Amino acid sequence: MQRYAAIPPLVTLPKSVALHSATDLTYADCDETSGIVHFTAPSGHKPGTRNTVSLDTYTGHIFCDCKGASCDRLCWHCCYVTAAWQAHPAVAEARVLSAARLLTCCDEARTFAPRSRPVLSPPKTGCCCRPSPL
Repeated sequence: MQRYAAIPPLVTLPKSVALHSATDLTYADCDETSGIVHFTAPSGHKPGTRNTVSLDTYTGHIFCDCKGASCDRLCWHCCYVTAAWQAHPAVAEARVLSAARLLTCCDEARTFAPRSRPVLSPPKTGCCCRPSPL
């Protein structure tokens, strides 16, 4: 089997990555049907507004509505949303469950989940549509 040398990343990380961390993202919502998780963060360009970054947990694609993402640039929100989701208490708790218990929990959650709440969808503008860089 032939081994290949590490390929350098094609995307340069934004300088703002060093100024932020995954804890700067606030959990907003998760849709168990689509597997999309939403986090928000205060906007650096528009005071008083919040940017929404969404992670598709099935495909790994990330969507953001910030100014950088609308210009098709990688933003710090996209860099940290996967780490923020991995640090979420529900994910940490699910990691230690056996497969059988996890399936039982999913069935129980479907029984008690309210069906009338609105489902957030990925933002229409500023879609990064790329897998997480980290």
